[in-house]
Amino acid sequence: MSNPTVAFMRDYLLLDNASINHVICFVEHECIAAPDNGTIFEDPDTHTLYITARIPHGAKSHLLLRQSPRAVLERFVGSSSDRMAPDWTRWPRPAVEFQQPKANFANLFVHMAMWEENMVQPGLPFRMSQWAWSVLRDGHRHGHRHRHFYIRPDVVVYRNSAIYQLMLSVIYM
Repeated sequence: MSNPTVAFMRDYLLLDNASINHVICFVEHECIAAPDNGTIFEDPDTHTLYITARIPHGAKSHLLLRQSPRAVLERFVGSSSDRMAPDWTRWPRPAVEFQQPKANFANLFVHMAMWEENMVQPGLPFRMSQWAWSVLRDGHRHGHRHRHFYIRPDVVVYRNSAIYQLMLSVIYM
């Protein structure tokens, strides 16, 4: 039986075959400027941080959808120069790309499906969950067991949680 700490470090350091065990995550910031309403009052801009993931091209896959649905990580209404604006509203580049272990990302993605920003989009939570499960099933079909993966419905991933903060720390690197 393998040591869970060693397994975690292999995933964290991306020592396993990335094309089999990892997804490529793409996080992008989009700003929709408020239309000029012709008055002295201005409506605030809307900043949205989106995430998608895709299965690398080198991976053998039977998935119909190699790319996940586009999900909302966070939304901010206001100016990026506001004191309370999140750091990502001031990113010098509008997008970042990084790898995550399939099982870790799938678990987080299913929890994100239940966030209010994603729940208000018809059918999106279902598509997000369906994609996450298909990624994991595809890995099992190829003989790769995903260590320690399970989704507990009683556990909610909040934006101030450790797993969410860890993912953001990877993004901000």
